[in-house]
Amino acid sequence: MLDAGIQPLQVLLDHSRKRGMTFVAGFRMNDNHGRSHFAERAEFVESHPEWHLTDREVDERYEGPTLDFTFDQVREFVFEVMQEVVSRFDVDGLEMTFRDPGYFPFGQGRDRAHLMTDLVRRLRGLLDDFSQSEGRRIMLGARVFSTIEECLDMGLDVPTWIAEGLIDYLSPEDTMFSDFNAPYTEFSDLTRNSRCMLYPTLNQWTSHRMRMRGDGMTPSNSRALVQTFYGSGADGLTMYAPVAGFLWSPPFYPQTLQVLHELRDPQSVARGERHYVFDPTWEGETSFGPNRCSTGAVKAQRVVLDRSAPKPSGVYQLPTVRADGPRTRRHAAVAGRPDGARRTGSAAQRSAHGPRASGQARRPVPQPVP
Repeated sequence: MLDAGIQPLQVLLDHSRKRGMTFVAGFRMNDNHGRSHFAERAEFVESHPEWHLTDREVDERYEGPTLDFTFDQVREFVFEVMQEVVSRFDVDGLEMTFRDPGYFPFGQGRDRAHLMTDLVRRLRGLLDDFSQSEGRRIMLGARVFSTIEECLDMGLDVPTWIAEGLIDYLSPEDTMFSDFNAPYTEFSDLTRNSRCMLYPTLNQWTSHRMRMRGDGMTPSNSRALVQTFYGSGADGLTMYAPVAGFLWSPPFYPQTLQVLHELRDPQSVARGERHYVFDPTWEGETSFGPNRCSTGAVKAQRVVLDRSAPKPSGVYQLPTVRADGPRTRRHAAVAGRPDGARRTGSAAQRSAHGPRASGQARRPVPQPVP
């Protein structure tokens, strides 16, 4: 398409506008997928090995270089790429997608988090300038790791971003799997009294072993997870990957998309069949070390029973949340928006390593409802 003079990002934007959708351009902040994903990488990345992270040992799927955000030049490069998109295209927002193997050397994230926060502040200032000139707010969102501790370890000071009003929405997620046991409430405790909306992410698998079986999240699995989202204080939800697992289940695509209408409504979710799955999410995965995800955290919670013991027993902690519980929520919808507003929109994915597009569910950020 590019060789023919067609800009894929503009095509996605045009089709979104025809359907009344909001368009948020998402940026993989430090993607390092291999050549099967990126036949060509940005010259900046290829020509400056001195600014690469060198402490990552991953498998062949992730053989691409990752940038070290310690360096001013790296942060400036990422800023300019995002600036170019908001300058050239009529987007409704930008998303910083943090689901990569790293941004700083391992063990240095907390000490260098202020550098990433400085970048986030610059992006917020950039979008504020465009918002003023266009007479509408241009959103800045962040897709982050599934616990506050992981975010801080990776150099992402999410509490400060929320407290300073730098981001309009936050989407915590495990980088690959739908985790029924993730601590979503620790994020809602931060967002509840802020302008930042909370949209946890629905992924297509519950674990590495579900992925290897070729299964996917069913509609009943999705309702169960989304019930947990709402009960934890979420304002809505997002889907990261365009291929949602429940699209592989009867009655298959496109009929199965009807479940998205249910997921927008907490009452419909609560009435529907819900199947909770508590898998050891990363058990058996070795890309980042045995049972580890990209943050280095071991995620293989399970109970091991000694069958030779007289009364074998174990403890597995489960979340206990209710969608109609005491936590005060704002409007709940797919990525949050009052009924009657523009529908869920696509978001173009663009990496700092070059353009990369994929559809995503996203909606405009509503003002908090008192």
